Amino acid sequence: MNDSNSAPADIEGIAALVATSSLSEEEARARWPEATASPVFDRWLAIHHDTLAAMSVPEATPAPERLRERLLDEVAQRTTEKPQRSRAPWLIGAAAAAAIVVGAGAWVALNPTQQQAEVYAADVADGTLTITLEPGGDVARLELDDVPPPPEGTVYQMWVNTPDGARPLGSMGPGDVTDHTEVEVEGFRDASEFMITAEEGGAADSPSEPLVLVPLD
Repeated sequence: MNDSNSAPADIEGIAALVATSSLSEEEARARWPEATASPVFDRWLAIHHDTLAAMSVPEATPAPERLRERLLDEVAQRTTEKPQRSRAPWLIGAAAAAAIVVGAGAWVALNPTQQQAEVYAADVADGTLTITLEPGGDVARLELDDVPPPPEGTVYQMWVNTPDGARPLGSMGPGDVTDHTEVEVEGFRDASEFMITAEEGGAADSPSEPLVLVPLD
């Protein structure tokens, strides 16, 4: 197995294994202490728990050792990439398939009948940003957790990059940002990237250096 401490860990994949009981949280924190200490890990863990709950997955028990090792190898192989976008096929086709349906006592492959929303997560200052977007959709749900508000006289301005250039999506002042801020924002169709900038004196016509930039491909 690859040494997952030799490269940035696949935080999303680790959280998926924990959520599906393929890996205990204690083992994950022992193997990847830096990755699991990140608030992004806790956010992905909550997202995967919510996804499994929405799919009506019953209580799971740990996967057999051979399958468990294959899943851990998969996570180790992905450590050269910093995860930004939720890989729904990875969660459903691999980690979720490691769940045992307790009532039936049989292995199952979970095949959702509806298209899954894409979820993106990234660090912002001392907090996290989560973007939930339906494939091909125009409206995204943005969640800011533990992100400090902008200084007085400054706003956080949201943008998307499109084939026609950067497009502003609105701004948030100091009074708009709390410990948990959740908003729905239009304008994501045809967007390749989302970013947040800090603009002094109010909204700008063009973006300054982004505080965070999230690829949406």
